[in-house]
Amino acid sequence: MKLIIDYLIIINILVFLTYAVDKRRAKTNKFRIHENKIYTLIFLGGSIGSLLAINVFNHKKRKKSFKIISWISLIIWLFIIFYIK
Repeated sequence: MKLIIDYLIIINILVFLTYAVDKRRAKTNKFRIHENKIYTLIFLGGSIGSLLAINVFNHKKRKKSFKIISWISLIIWLFIIFYIK
């Protein structure tokens, strides 16, 4: 169980930082991070990092798909954690 929690902490930090990098690139008109890569990170367990980053950076707020996918992923991961427990 500790291994799963450690994994989720790391993936959520990674997703949060990915949003930060993408937001910075958006402001400076540089090459952006592809949305499918962000979706993949969210489904790999980064839903909390995604939801926090959406609000902290005001990034991807208009795209409801990011919020929906983040919430669905969070529900799935909560089910996985409680099922394993």
